[in-house]
Amino acid sequence: MPQAGANWRPPEVEVTRPGLLICRTFDRMQDIHVQIEEMRGHMASSRTQPRIEQRNVLTAVVGNTPAVVTETLWALEQQRAIRVDEIRIITTAVGRDSIARYLLGPDGHFAKYCHDYGLAAGRIAFSAQ
Repeated sequence: MPQAGANWRPPEVEVTRPGLLICRTFDRMQDIHVQIEEMRGHMASSRTQPRIEQRNVLTAVVGNTPAVVTETLWALEQQRAIRVDEIRIITTAVGRDSIARYLLGPDGHFAKYCHDYGLAAGRIAFSAQ
């Protein structure tokens, strides 16, 4: 479980309406809005019923504290048992550099999270693009 500082406590996740969660991280007093996007797909055969495929996409607005991404991911997957399939970040150029430095890469916190919780490489789509 990610931790930052002596007063750290796990984020709280609340469902505000279907499809929108708010995850509050208390060590930084920020709100992260997490959108669960539903993507629909149809089976190729017209003789079968359409199949709905749901992908959960963690969309976060992040400044210079990229740890909120792994904290929110932990809260969703470990506390709420919500599988996250993809992570999308909205940030500034400075935030992008922080994310690249601290989260992405073979020694980053995202790779450490995946290793600690036994997630296969690529199970959660997350890149610098």
